[in-house]
Amino acid sequence: MEALEQRRRPAERLALIGNDLWIDYGQGGVHSTRLTKTVLDRALAVAGTARNLRTTRRLIDLTG
Repeated sequence: MEALEQRRRPAERLALIGNDLWIDYGQGGVHSTRLTKTVLDRALAVAGTARNLRTTRRLIDLTG
């Protein structure tokens, strides 16, 4: 998390909840971040996947 904190932009927020990393990219969105998939995979030492909040909510609805 320290490596990610050093690279995040001021408007971005990070939260590690269990095994899940939540990132709020702020107004700039994912297109302006320095927290790229490569950076995340390297810093966390695992390959990850990403979903936006709308998709996450839809997946929750489908499983409920």
